[in-house]
Amino acid sequence: MKANRSSTTQLNGLVADPPASPTSTRVNELAGDVQPNRRLWRTLVRIEAVGQDAGTHFFLAVVPGWDSSRSIRLSFQEVPEHIRAHLKPGTRLHARVNIGAETLEELYFEDWEAS
Repeated sequence: MKANRSSTTQLNGLVADPPASPTSTRVNELAGDVQPNRRLWRTLVRIEAVGQDAGTHFFLAVVPGWDSSRSIRLSFQEVPEHIRAHLKPGTRLHARVNIGAETLEELYFEDWEAS
């Protein structure tokens, strides 16, 4: 699932840039030709903050395997229901993320796991 693409978020002194709107270019991937920036890897996702904006619950996450200095804003709706209870500051989860992405706009997340 690709990350929510909304405006820059600031929460508890953290600033998170939003990823861009979702697009799918998986035609070649179905044939097994996966570009390095799209290949998914199981990686750590650290929850930095949780908030609410205009009735939408969101969280700020850091993916150290991609860029440990950037927070990413994601909506609660973008993670499976069984993971939402774990979305608290300081929590560490795992997900399959395309950590070879060159930009925030290219990031997407799948197969979330509670640690």
